Formats: sequence, structure tokens, C-alpha cells
Amino acid sequence: MDDISSQFASSAIRGQFMEWESVCKELEKVSFEMNTLVYRLSHDLNTPLTSVLGLVDLIEADNADVSRHYLSLIRTRVHRMRNTIRDLLYTSRLQNQLTVLEKADLNTLIQQDVLEMEELTRTRVVVETKIVGEQPVRTDVFRFRVVLGCLLSNAVQYADLNKPQPTVLVHAHCTPDRLILTVKDNGIGISAEQQPHVFDMFYRGTHTSNGSGLGLFLVKKAVEQMEGKISLKSEEGAGTRVQVILPNHRPADA
Repeated sequence: MDDISSQFASSAIRGQFMEWESVCKELEKVSFEMNTLVYRLSHDLNTPLTSVLGLVDLIEADNADVSRHYLSLIRTRVHRMRNTIRDLLYTSRLQNQLTVLEKADLNTLIQQDVLEMEELTRTRVVVETKIVGEQPVRTDVFRFRVVLGCLLSNAVQYADLNKPQPTVLVHAHCTPDRLILTVKDNGIGISAEQQPHVFDMFYRGTHTSNGSGLGLFLVKKAVEQMEGKISLKSEEGAGTRVQVILPNHRPADA
């Protein structure tokens, strides 16, 4: 009787294991399909947006001042749409892409993102950079660019254009064991009651925001995946300062 009970229990366990194995395989399939969908949609939507921006450039170069105002509005909305697509793609990749450490030139990484931001936004916000310390850095380049790109995008989006010179300062300090990245602006700032929520998914700091609400959420997620730390200080009407501290995985004999 005991042998029969034992066989029955073993059979039940095997059945449960096979069932769970089937569920896991199905979840992996769904996850793969969703990631593929996000990637394909991001690519398919970005291509026509790039073409639209190219046409806007051509028209701006050959049109009257009256039309340039409307072209500027078009550029702003296209840029916001591209940011939303970018954030969706980042969300998928951060969730599924393993951390990969690479040696990179910090100055090149930062200047690439700054130039891309200035080219896309065409605002009068001035972005200044300062990089000090030892080079090169060894980190996850994709996640670092997520962090910097989202911080720059937020700083430009929430710039105070009523000020004589809207400015964003990007400061990076690299040592043999860590990298400190600080992005500071003199924008509209964040109120004290909003600050505890700024890293939440889909949280928008103002009712007039047209962003995805994913920017700072993605920054925090990427920083945590790189085993770093993030802090934010802001004063409404004065600006915001975000500091990220990441490990620099340089070999001991570097």
C-alpha cells in the first residue's frame, strides 16, 4: 500500500513539474514575441519620424518666418514622439538584456549624447560638459547611455525658457573604482511634494508634460542594474540636480 501511495505521489509531482515547465516555456515565448514586437514597432515608427524631421529641415531653410513657427511646433511634437518610442524600447531592453561591461571613452560617450540632443531639439538651451579624472571607464555602455540620455532629455524638456540663459551642466568625475555623473539644470524645478514620486513608472511632474513618464524610472532601473546609486535635489523655480554614482570595473592592473 505504501509503495502504491509513493508511486502516486511521484507521478503527481512529475505531472506538476511538466505543467510548470510548459507554463515557463509559454511565458518565454510570450516574452520573446513582446520584445520582438517592441523592437520592430520602434524601428518602423522611428524611420518615418526621421524622414519628417529631414523634410522640416529642408522647408525651414527655404521658407518664411511665419512658417518657421509651425515647423518648430512640428519638430517639438516629433521629438516627443521619438522620446516615447525610445523609452518603450529602453524598457524592453533593460528588462531582458544582461549587463555587459565594456571599456569606453567617457568623453566620446557624453559628447555623442549631447550632440544628438542638440540636433533633435534645436532649442536655445545651452548644454555644458566637464569631464575630469582617469580614462577610460569600464561599464555597461548601453545602460550608461540610457541614464545620460534620459537625464539630458528631462533637463531640456523642463527647461525654464523665461530665464535669460537656460542651461544644463553635465559633470563626470572618473576614478579607478567609480564614476560620478551629475546633471544639473536651472529649469522649472520639482516641488517638494512631487519629489518622492519622480522615479515611479509613468509619473509626470507637471500637467503640461508630454513625456512618456518613463524617463527617471528608466534611469533608476538602469542604475540599480549597474549596482549604482542615484540622488536628486531640486527646488521649484531654481532647477534640478541629479547625481549618479556607478562602479568603474577597471582591472586591478589597469
